Amino acid sequence: MPMGYCFYCDQTVDGDTCPTCGRSAWHGDTTDQTIADLAITPTPPESPNVPWRPKPWMIAGTVVGLVLSILTVPSGFQQVTTPTPPPVTTTTSTTIPRPGASLPTYPLPKGTWLGLIGTEVPPKTLTATFPFLEPADDVMYDGSLLIHTSDSYVRVTPDGLHTDLPMGSPARFVDVALSPDGRSLATVDTRATVTVWDLTTNEAIEMEAVPVVDALADGHIYWAPNSVMLGLDAGGEQSFEWLNDGTLLAGPLPGRLVAVGSTHMALAVSDGLNLTNSITGLGLGTVELGNTRSTISEIQAGAFDPTGRYLAIDATIAGQWQGVWVIDLNDPRQDLVAPSGSVFTWSGDGSALYWTDTTGTFAFPISSGYRVASVSNQKLHLGDRLRVYDPALVAAPSLLVRSSDLFELRDGQIEHRSPSGLAVLDPHSGGTTTSIVDSTSLNPDLPLLRTVEYEGDGTLALQLTTTGLIEQLVGDLSGYGPVTSVLNAPGYGEFLAADPDGVFRLGPEQTLDPVMEGWSPGIIGTVPFAVTSTSIERLPRDGGEPETLLGATGLAGTADILDAVGIRSEMVILTRSLVGTAGVYWVPGDSTLFGTAILPNSPLPNPTPFSLVYTPTNNRTFETGWIVPAEDGQTFALALRYTDGIETVVMTDPNPGQSTCGGQVVCQHFSFEGRPLGFSPDGAWLLADIDGEYYALSTKGRGSVRFDEAPPDEVTWIP
Repeated sequence: MPMGYCFYCDQTVDGDTCPTCGRSAWHGDTTDQTIADLAITPTPPESPNVPWRPKPWMIAGTVVGLVLSILTVPSGFQQVTTPTPPPVTTTTSTTIPRPGASLPTYPLPKGTWLGLIGTEVPPKTLTATFPFLEPADDVMYDGSLLIHTSDSYVRVTPDGLHTDLPMGSPARFVDVALSPDGRSLATVDTRATVTVWDLTTNEAIEMEAVPVVDALADGHIYWAPNSVMLGLDAGGEQSFEWLNDGTLLAGPLPGRLVAVGSTHMALAVSDGLNLTNSITGLGLGTVELGNTRSTISEIQAGAFDPTGRYLAIDATIAGQWQGVWVIDLNDPRQDLVAPSGSVFTWSGDGSALYWTDTTGTFAFPISSGYRVASVSNQKLHLGDRLRVYDPALVAAPSLLVRSSDLFELRDGQIEHRSPSGLAVLDPHSGGTTTSIVDSTSLNPDLPLLRTVEYEGDGTLALQLTTTGLIEQLVGDLSGYGPVTSVLNAPGYGEFLAADPDGVFRLGPEQTLDPVMEGWSPGIIGTVPFAVTSTSIERLPRDGGEPETLLGATGLAGTADILDAVGIRSEMVILTRSLVGTAGVYWVPGDSTLFGTAILPNSPLPNPTPFSLVYTPTNNRTFETGWIVPAEDGQTFALALRYTDGIETVVMTDPNPGQSTCGGQVVCQHFSFEGRPLGFSPDGAWLLADIDGEYYALSTKGRGSVRFDEAPPDEVTWIP
């Protein structure tokens, strides 16, 4: 018998079966080739097949031939075969984990449980105190199990208490899916009605109706990692996407939905894998890998990481065999990490892809040189799904506020929030506080700046300690309103902006010297600037005059400038167009619009002087808008006020080499109807007023926290 080859063990085999792993050997002229050489062989080798199990709540007698699938969880799995395209040569590495190979051990983060869940056997212990004795569908946000009976879905708490959930009999639904944060359960029935059930309040939100001609017999729900968006694959022919508040974002879109991310949807179409923008619903085209367009086919399952940069997908890339690939949508780079049919999921922070096959459980750490590591010897069995339970991802106020660093202004009164609740801050100077601003950059010992109105005695800017017991006069603001921001620009001085349209320099002996009419002082590179309706002005050194950095006329179609933020050596500018719609422009520091003012040592000007990175798809005219920046140097919130309310879009301008936008210079993470109040110092949480209630929204895919019924007027989060 001719010699064979085992791709999993990277060794020649004498016979039909590999003695190391027990898999079938590949026969052909391979004895002098390596795995990398074999990656471009026209015919893919045999990959192990994992049987598929019908959903447990499917009624007996459902249409014969229905594609079998595993119980859907976010980015669940289903097997659909499409024709294999002609091979395309590629040089991508295709090394997959091998049984018996010496793999490093991957330590799970403290408190994290990673394990297999099935509907026929109980999950293994979640923690030392959480033993469970019955099969489960999923794990909820508090460590409870989600199970089902013939009559209902049931919550099983760690102490064994069983509570029926309100959605009724599982037989009503074509599919269900638990959100990644474990707080919501999405269901879809045969009328294609998608409902999101809040598992903390038992309230139900019905998603905006969609047109599905025939009764839905085969549908799959997919959640985005941030639990804010979800999608429906309606029978493999058309797909839809909603916000979890019921708003329809996109659809019907042609193709079979594979995964929903924070920035994109992935759809299997006839010519490969299509990406569609999750915010706008606009198609971004077929995925291209390497220098040549490599068709992706035989797509079975997919999952975006929480950042949206990486897509894990069980598929065949032309010229290579089928398996689970991790695709870097920014590079694009692709790595074959697991055999086809493995079940996989991302860690809560996106630092690793976990998967389980018939040999064990593994991790592919994104941040550690792309090297596969071993997690445990848990092996895949029929019907199993892989689930991560990470207590650090369970949003709770105690995780957000660890000390008295969050200050809120309500009706002229300052309050600070701590794990024990709210406490009134009562500065000894009295007066009515009209604004609060973080002034750590001016004096870390007096990090809270308040604007104070005194009846008949004018307006003052005062810095104070977080206890309010020590205050220091900054200057007299009589004739102006509240302070909106402060800026410490090394070499230029300390600046303060106050309504309406006043930029001041902090002078000696508690004086505020007027510099210019403008707002939103910031820094791009090392250059301080302020905004006017017609230009971006360079703030002068003491004794100088402002200089124009960029005029509104340089941005095509712009009527006036509303706001701008500096992000490293780049600038993001909010404008009103000539037809009254909003536009967000990204301008690099080496743009010809700036000349050499920002990057004087740049060898050549950027051939792209600016990019339009956002404009509302509905083309609505708006009243005004502003940008709320985070202190992490990349995250910001765009707020647009319309006649019927405020729409906010959370965006990121990533660091070079860390783009999470699929090639776009600015990411759009998610949007909501509500007013942004301010970010946590690390940019991980955005405080917001949504329908008159106070929420903290995670920008890292960790869900949301409802802080209070009544939102404050202003917030400032002292680092």
